[in-house]
Amino acid sequence: SGPPLPPGVLRHVDGYPTALAQRERPQLSLTLAAVREDNVNGMSTFVDACALVFYGTCLQNTPGEKKADTGIYFEAVLSKLWPLAGNHGVLLRSINYGNQYRHEKDYENRVSTNYLGYQFSSAKDQLQFLPLYEFNAEGSRKIYHAFGARLGYMHQLTQRTQLEASYEYKQRRFSPLFAANLQGDFKSASLFGSHFIAPGLQGYASLSWRESAAQQEIFFHRERAARVGVFKNFSGQVTVNAAYGWRERQAKAANAVFGKRQRDHEASLYLNVALPGHAWQGLTPTMTYAYRNNRSSIP
Repeated sequence: SGPPLPPGVLRHVDGYPTALAQRERPQLSLTLAAVREDNVNGMSTFVDACALVFYGTCLQNTPGEKKADTGIYFEAVLSKLWPLAGNHGVLLRSINYGNQYRHEKDYENRVSTNYLGYQFSSAKDQLQFLPLYEFNAEGSRKIYHAFGARLGYMHQLTQRTQLEASYEYKQRRFSPLFAANLQGDFKSASLFGSHFIAPGLQGYASLSWRESAAQQEIFFHRERAARVGVFKNFSGQVTVNAAYGWRERQAKAANAVFGKRQRDHEASLYLNVALPGHAWQGLTPTMTYAYRNNRSSIP
């Protein structure tokens, strides 16, 4: 036999089985937060086919009305990888989130998106094909369920830079209350990139395109969005994530009452501060602030 391996190499060799076991172990993340929304009926998550009916015409928003409320935001994310031969594997990912409000119960939402499919991973590349099932509810009403798939590709361009592209398709089935107006499929495509500027400092950016089809063309819309942000880790004690977003959405057909198509231009700010240095029993104190300013061609 040859000379013994250096202690540093031995530590890496001994840690390899542990790292494999951790990769295969189910990963569960839970979030529970108190929230204050000053415009719950203007949230992008809310779906309502006819918030106001004016002379038989269905309008999306009630002009001038603004509702505020306090409540709870909850999120649960479960991931599990089953390795197969070589670089192949089967991935399960379940994303569940929603809001509950103290007074405005009609604006509560619950979304569950579940992926199960194939994943290929190597040192620099990752390819995923994940069939999906999604369930969406608002208040006490089911809005839709959907079947579809997500195709994603991620590439490690350099040691500091990572790029990702994805496409997602959902065949939605709306409940009878909404089907006549909103029945239609959903498509999206996105690009995401991140770069480590310095140790503990990462910049990122994304571009996305979405199409939400609908029976009534005033609800059929396409949108483009972009986001740029920065993530800073202060010695593992405090992390700060700040981002600016822009979104443009346009309806396919003109609104009969206003005589023009709805066009929304939205700017947003996002700030998240977490204290991992003060985590206790897996619980990390976190504060999040989000601001949206939407300008619409229709009140």
